[in-house]
Formats: sequence, structure tokens, C-alpha cells
Amino acid sequence: MNRHLAAALVVVAAIALGSCLGREPVAPKALDVHLLVRANLSGTQVAMVVVEVTAADIPTPLVFNIPVANGVASGTITLPAGSNRAIALRAYDAGGVETHSGSTTVNIQPGANATISITLIPETGSVPVTVTLGTFSVSVQPTTFSMRPGDTETITATILDGNGNPVIDQVVWASTAPTVASVVSTAQRTGRITGVGSGQATVIASYGGGGGTAVVTVSLSGATFPLHVEAGKHYLIDARGRPFLMHGDAAWSLLVQLTREDAEAYLEDRRQKGFNTVIVELTEHFFGDHAPNNVYGDPPFLVPGDFTTPNEAYFAHAAYVINLAAQKGMLVLLFSDYIGYAGTQEGWWNEMVANGPAKLAIYGTYVANRFRQYDNIIWVHGADFNPPDLTLVRPIPTAMRAVDTKWLHTFDGARNTSALGLVGTGEPWLGVNTIYTDQFSVVSIANTEYARSTMPFFLNEAVYEYDIPENGIRQQAYQAVLSGATGHVMGNTTVWLFKSGWQQALQSRGAITLQYLPALLLSRAWWTMVPDVARTLLDDPNTTTGLASDRSFSLSYMPHGVPVTADLSKLSGPNVRARWYDPANGTYKTIAGSPFPASGTQTFANPSVNSSGFDDWVLVLESSP
Repeated sequence: MNRHLAAALVVVAAIALGSCLGREPVAPKALDVHLLVRANLSGTQVAMVVVEVTAADIPTPLVFNIPVANGVASGTITLPAGSNRAIALRAYDAGGVETHSGSTTVNIQPGANATISITLIPETGSVPVTVTLGTFSVSVQPTTFSMRPGDTETITATILDGNGNPVIDQVVWASTAPTVASVVSTAQRTGRITGVGSGQATVIASYGGGGGTAVVTVSLSGATFPLHVEAGKHYLIDARGRPFLMHGDAAWSLLVQLTREDAEAYLEDRRQKGFNTVIVELTEHFFGDHAPNNVYGDPPFLVPGDFTTPNEAYFAHAAYVINLAAQKGMLVLLFSDYIGYAGTQEGWWNEMVANGPAKLAIYGTYVANRFRQYDNIIWVHGADFNPPDLTLVRPIPTAMRAVDTKWLHTFDGARNTSALGLVGTGEPWLGVNTIYTDQFSVVSIANTEYARSTMPFFLNEAVYEYDIPENGIRQQAYQAVLSGATGHVMGNTTVWLFKSGWQQALQSRGAITLQYLPALLLSRAWWTMVPDVARTLLDDPNTTTGLASDRSFSLSYMPHGVPVTADLSKLSGPNVRARWYDPANGTYKTIAGSPFPASGTQTFANPSVNSSGFDDWVLVLESSP
């Protein structure tokens, strides 16, 4: 029988294989080429397809058996790139008798190749078999997920052939850590991810040797971005409608001081310690080793100080790091235009004056477009300075909101101020409030802002670790959230500067022990707490108390160990379970005699020093049957 071959070659687009999908693009490496072999065997007796590849530089033929299931042959072959690759295909029935054959010769390029259609002519019978060989790209959306245990999310894969045309076929889903996040197929190109336990997993969609990946972070504080606010609610809300407790760390110089690898190490350390937020300057003016240049030598502006000449190399690195944070489920409080202490050379105030409102608006438009794909941002404007008016503050957030209104914006002034107190209610871009305090003014300023408006506020900055010890760091954080804040940001001077020794400073006692704050709050409806400003529950003026609106529980932070008297009738009862919580190690001590009737007063003696040798404690009172 005469044998003949019909082979159609189609131009194919390059595909980058690997696990970097979802990050800023990186250059692919030259690898052995993976080709998907696929054939519909309907109407034939074919039970096996064999592919043989030979070439002058392949002295031993490469032989591949392509699996057959449900009338379809599908499998991946791997061969080295090179010219004049002779590809021969043979099909066999269940008895091992050859039924079809065909061949062609092609050049194989690293990563990018023609999609080949080969018609195998029947040796027996009259039904030909069409076999396709080609490289395919696979991508998934979304590429990052931040979830809580029990959450489910839909993930969708897109398969493109060598011409960039969609391919409708079944992908294979897998998770690198099923005990963190599992995935099951729900249709040919969709899957359902379920958060299982705290940690990180990579979900992979595979097809024809290509793969698309998504990073899944599961934690009790996990959030789906962007965040928003709702009328009458004192707390931030994620895209699923759930309260967001901000637990942040100051990383002001992250974008200029650290390489990509070091940024990854820093963010991963903070994620593992329970932080879900970092505070970062988009452009650093003074504190970086080579400010305003980043560690790679890239300046933020091609013309120094000219906000209308952004340097894409600089902002691409910034975007890479913002995306790293997104992959870890972390919010970035991103300062677009750090003004600087008292308007000095620490910040950009003098350059902002020289640029003027029109140029600053152009910069705002650029920044909004450049970072538009990242939902894990709250934009912060100003910092460390109360400008004479808003003439140079207003243009950037206004221009950004003209591009996209999905982000929240806020303002940071000088110490012992709030955004709402400085900016007022007349600026439509101000969506969330901040407070900036010292170690002694947290409660008073927080009480003022809670009473001023239902706009959520958070402690943006106070005093840094090493200027004060670990118990001082805890005090600022606990006082903020129990006074009605939707969260806080702590800081460590060595860490935020990223100077010598910053890696060791990541293990500071403040950072380690503060992980027990979200552990305490997230186990109960923290967002229902109302600050007990009038001290109706406890009589100690140094204690900060949050009392649930339904009177089901209260949390009281005591910076020093003194006996306190509680009016237990403020709890709904009928009984009250009383425990001490050690903020230094996250353990509870049941108070002798607990539970108590929810009536009258009861005096509780502080149990001396905690596990860190300090005397700060949290009194936890909970209604019980």
C-alpha cells in the first residue's frame, strides 16, 4: 500500500515553563522541549500509540508510549531542541498489530515550536488518525489567593496553542500542600480551592508539559483584597465582606534596601509570625544606602526630582515586591509621596513644591496605572509632616482615583495627629483614618477618633522597638485595638532601616510576642468590641478595655500588675468565666473560683510577672451558661 503523509505546520508562540507565573515576568531558560501528543481514536481499534524521535545528534532513538484512555491518546514527550528531528508515529491494536503510521521531520526550538498536525494513514481499515504535536501555554486566574480555613475559591485555567488560540480541554489540578489548600476539578478548565490549614501552597494546572500556578496563603487572618469600608462600621472589610484585623510591621525602606531575594525572606518571616500588613515607602529620599536609588542602582525618576519622569526599572522592582506580598496574603500600606519629617530632606516635600500640582497629578496617574493590577494596597499620602494646606497633597490621590477607585487612601501627618483631624471630611479621597502617636498617647488619641467618626482608623506609627522594650511594643498595640482601632503597625528600628543586623532583628521579642495579639482576637468577634471609655467594667485608669456590644466577652489589657475590681453585671451571663492571658506566650490561666455569677463586683489579683518577665497581662471575661 502506498503511504502518504499530510503535515500542516503552524507558527507557535513561545511558552515559559516553571513556577514563576503570577510574578512580574522573568526571562525563560533554554530547556528541553515538552510537546503534547494528542489523537482522537474514535472509530478505530487503536489501543497504543508509539512515537520515535531520531536525529544525527540523537544516536539512540527516543521512544515514547502515549497512554490511551476513553478513545483518546494523550501524553507528553520530551526531546532536546535542534534541527532535523525525524518524528515517526505508529498505532497498534490490542493484539499488537500495527494499524496506522506516519512521519515528518521538523526543527525544534527551545521553548517555542510549531504545532504539527500529522495524519496517520491506516494499514487496516479506512479511518485515518490525526495526531497533533505542539507546545501549549497554561495560565491561571487569579494567581494569588488569601484564604481562611474552610473558604473556597474558584480558579480558572487558560490553555493557548502555539498560535495563541484557546484550547478547550481538561487540565490536571494539583496542590503542593493539600493539608494547607486542596483543589478539585469542577469542569475542564476550572477548579475549586479549599483552605484547609494555615500555611502556603501552590496550586498547579497542568496540560501538555506546561503549567500555570497560583500561590495560596491560608491563615486565620486571611483576607480577600481589596479592602473597603461600610457606613456605621468601625473596622475594615475585605472583598468577602469579612472584618479585617490589621497586624502590621514597619518596613519603610524595603523597596530600596533589599534585593528580591532578601525581600522574599523578610516577607516570609513576617508572614510566618502572623503579620498580614507591611508599611512601605514607594520612593525613599534619605534613609536608603543609595537613596533615592534602589539596591540595583535604579533611581525612581529619570530626571532627578521630576515626578513626571518615572523610571520603569525602579517601579518594576517595586511591583515585584508588592506582588510578593500579595502572594503571601499581605496588605501593603504604600506611601506614594513620603513628605518627610518637618518637610526636611528626609522626604520629598521640597521636590513636591518644585513640581507643583499639575506634575504631581501626572505622577498620581502613572502610579495608579502602574500598580492597577494589585488589590493588596492601601495608599498613604504625606508622612511625618503637617503641610500648610492640601494644595500639594490633593493632586496625587485625586489623580489616582480618576484611574481606579478600588483602593482606600489615607493620610499620615506629624506625631500625635490623625488623618481625619488634619484632612477633615471634605476630601473625597480620604477613605480610612490613621493615628500617629507616642507610647503614652495611644488611648487618648484613639478615643478621640473613635468618638469623632465611624470611619475606621488604625495605629499607623508609634514608638519603635529598641527605643522601648517588648512590653512597650505590646502596650501600644493592645491599647490601640481595645480602643476601637481596626489594627496597628509595630516597628523595629533596625528592621525598617534594613541596616546591618536586620536579619537577626527579625527575631525581636516584640515581633515574636505580638503574634499572640491576633491569636487572642481572631478567636472571638473582636469587631463587636466597643471601647469602655467610661471604665464601667474595670476601675483601673491604666487598663484599656474592649467590651463586646452583646456583652458576651471583654478583653482588658493591663500594662502593670495591680489588683482590679470588675463589675461582672456588665457581662450578659448568667455566669462569667475569668482567665488571665499571657501576651508574651499566648497561654491562659484560669482564675480561682471561676466561673462567677454575672452580678456584683469581683476583685482579681494580677499573677505577678508573665513568661517574659514583665507584668503586662490581659484579663479575659466571657459569659458562660
